[in-house]
Amino acid sequence: MPGLSLIQVQNVFPYDISWKSRIEEALFSMNFMLKGDLKYSLEEKNSEIKEGENNLLILPKNTVHVLQFAANAPYSYRSCVLKQDYLENLVLRYPDQLGELYSEYKKEHLTFLSKNNLIVTSEMLMIISQIDQAFELGKTKNMYIEGKILELLSLQINYWHSCHNSSKIPSDELEKIRKAEYILISSVGKPPSVPALAAMVGLNSYKLKNGFKLVYSNTVFGHLLIYRMNKARHLLQNSELSILEVGMECGYEHSSHFCKAFKRKFGVTALQFRNRN
Repeated sequence: MPGLSLIQVQNVFPYDISWKSRIEEALFSMNFMLKGDLKYSLEEKNSEIKEGENNLLILPKNTVHVLQFAANAPYSYRSCVLKQDYLENLVLRYPDQLGELYSEYKKEHLTFLSKNNLIVTSEMLMIISQIDQAFELGKTKNMYIEGKILELLSLQINYWHSCHNSSKIPSDELEKIRKAEYILISSVGKPPSVPALAAMVGLNSYKLKNGFKLVYSNTVFGHLLIYRMNKARHLLQNSELSILEVGMECGYEHSSHFCKAFKRKFGVTALQFRNRN
């Protein structure tokens, strides 16, 4: 795509790999770690992005970076890179949202959107899934993917602002709630109980439930239901999966349970929804 590059890595390496390269031109890079923990270094400064984390990086020209892949560990990550001409055009359209980051890009300073990596949210996971499936769209593929990449960028910046502007929840608790949401969505087929989920992120059940209501305006499993239904709607519109297969993709073992939940949410059956769209 002109002005945009999409990098998809999904692999298991049979031995340790250290991949070193030098950036030939300044990069504006959105990075999402979906599986595995990736260690890397930038100008000999060591860092790490763990499973379920994301960040936005500005890498100056001639930056030396090293990616370190461990043997027999599964890795899955996505990177979206905006090139200079495309980024400049975007900044002209959205100066309030991108102006500060662009100034760092022009200075060619090594910059992270957030000092600490951010959590990949359910909305981000949904969009990444939609991008992965977009290669079946034919002539409209590039247009669709471009829109989704910009949607991801908007979510990254909005999430960063929400982490810094939240006054009702301490920042460390907010990160744990975001992490819990990622675990919940990633375990859509067999989600953990509220006490188990709370223990996974180091919160008690009360703080987790209260935090979900403050951050997502919903209960833990109410939030999961919305994710399942939105995913089902997307699959019904954009895939050829059967109703049974859509239900299974959304975490339902029994088609009848999925069909009841879908009709309760949208007022029509899954088949009626597919036929109308």
